[in-house]
Amino acid sequence: MIEQRGHTPVYLNITSPTVNDVVDARHLRLEADATYVFDKGYCDYGWWQQIDEAGATFVTRFKRNAAIQVVAQNPCDGKVILSDEWVEFRHRSNRAGHKNGYHGLRLRRISVYREGKSPLILATNDMDSSAKDIAELYRKRWQIELFFKWLKQNLKLKRFLGKSQNAVSLQIYAAIISYLLLQFTAELPELAHHPPNRGAIVLAKVGNRFEFRRQLLQ
Repeated sequence: MIEQRGHTPVYLNITSPTVNDVVDARHLRLEADATYVFDKGYCDYGWWQQIDEAGATFVTRFKRNAAIQVVAQNPCDGKVILSDEWVEFRHRSNRAGHKNGYHGLRLRRISVYREGKSPLILATNDMDSSAKDIAELYRKRWQIELFFKWLKQNLKLKRFLGKSQNAVSLQIYAAIISYLLLQFTAELPELAHHPPNRGAIVLAKVGNRFEFRRQLLQ
């Protein structure tokens, strides 16, 4: 999980590929007044309810087969924002009998224009912000993809040095620690005017004692 303002990783857990992402998300310590932005791989109405009850907001996407009904229409420009609606779930539980904790509570469904693609259908419990601001929040979710791209290109995560779970985990954790150290040095006054040397500075501090990390950063 990345904090949007500083592009800083604030939570990381490595799980088996057979574990659904939302399983780990359910154990997050939720913060009041925070906004959580995630894709529809985290579609769990019970978890959405937990976020709401924690005093936080979320922005995500509805699944195509979501059984919802429109209860109110909000004005929109019809160009970027195609529709802005208040909706409710129709059913108390799904076909498998799992209770929908969000039944009876209102959500917001926002349809966003995408050139050459079908509209982006967003779901949020933020009933106050403008539809454009909410759409912009979801657009910024792409930063986490850019973050991993940067790690692969700059911290040698394209190829793993070992095949065991521990080896892979250690290499990922070392890359994240290196990224955080680079962020830290960028904030030091004495280093602020020498950005090209930040990587070398980190190596000088940790390379002699941690040979494994030194290899990752070369």
